[in-house]
Amino acid sequence: MRTAKRGLVVLALASLFGWQAGEVVTPSTASAASFAGPSQAGKIKVRTAHGSSLGQARAGARTGRAAAGNQLLYNGGRVANVPQVYLSFWGPEWASAQPARDYLNSFFSAVGGSDWLASTTQYCSGQLDPPMSSCQGRVVQPITNPVGQLKGSWNDPTAVSYSSPMETCGLPVADLGDCDVMMAAARAAAHFGTLPQGAVIMVLTPSGHSQPGFASGGWCAYHWAIPVGGPLQPSGAAFAYLPFQPDAGGSCGANSVNQGPRGVYDGFSIIGGHEYAEAITDPYPALLYTSDAA
Repeated sequence: MRTAKRGLVVLALASLFGWQAGEVVTPSTASAASFAGPSQAGKIKVRTAHGSSLGQARAGARTGRAAAGNQLLYNGGRVANVPQVYLSFWGPEWASAQPARDYLNSFFSAVGGSDWLASTTQYCSGQLDPPMSSCQGRVVQPITNPVGQLKGSWNDPTAVSYSSPMETCGLPVADLGDCDVMMAAARAAAHFGTLPQGAVIMVLTPSGHSQPGFASGGWCAYHWAIPVGGPLQPSGAAFAYLPFQPDAGGSCGANSVNQGPRGVYDGFSIIGGHEYAEAITDPYPALLYTSDAA
């Protein structure tokens, strides 16, 4: 559905990490599928890398870039014009996982103002001129890329579990654990206080405690939003869910950039960065940018 923008995000990630354009190896370039969900909040998942060999992963990356010429059409919704990110480390087990927390805090601390995130500034909101495929019009509000976008980092001590019925979150359709992740996002919002427009909450779970379906179900992460008019607050808040990527190995990015121990956390930056960029530009996928070639 959104391979056109996905290719741009991958190229920007390559710029941030100094990859060669012909050697981008990341599962985030594989196609994502939209899943049924509440109005204005369709969940978008990032697929795992298909196949076990490096060559197959590279082939997927080239496919993602080839689709980058497709036009994206704006559908009138909001974007995160001044993006800000808040990290919620859900589960007491994070207390003994300091290296992973340090890596994630460091990555998101460096996101703002980077060449990587500059790829999102080509998107905007406002009153665009037809055919709504470029940021030209009477009132145009572009996405900005300020430094210092990490505004908070918190360890949510709530035990991780996946048993809440979807009705608790006002979800007409849901996978096992969707409501629990959404409630974790709501707890984080309550902890951080009134969130500004443009805020994105990243919900992260520790090793061995990922939502059912992670990796085994063919996905690495997703972004979504708390349903408007539902029982959870703040209504409409954008969030992304990032499981413990090293548990999936190379299927979710491990050692895609760095070899050996240095590459264990590669998936956190590849997949986490991908989800953050998409949550900025498409917090409500049904209302924002979609490909005319979808």
